[in-house]
Amino acid sequence: MTSGAAGMDLYAAVIEDLRLEPGGIALVPTGFEVAIPEGFEGQVRPRSGLAVKHGISLRIAQLVVAPVVRVTWNEVPVLEATDRGGKGFGHSGV
Repeated sequence: MTSGAAGMDLYAAVIEDLRLEPGGIALVPTGFEVAIPEGFEGQVRPRSGLAVKHGISLRIAQLVVAPVVRVTWNEVPVLEATDRGGKGFGHSGV
């Protein structure tokens, strides 16, 4: 939660230590509620460094409030050509 960060750190509001076995799942309260205005959404994301280093997903997290862009889908028979071509999602070309 540094001054330039997009997210607000979330902490577990628990009285006792919480131990999860490998592959375990638990609902962990944060101890607060938020009212997010229409046109925005709240995204709870893992804090990437801790999630990667310790295999934790969403126990130590951050909240990002972002505007929601609503789109109107336009179905077409063929997409326009791009630099990526038919290499698909997530392909950097390397």
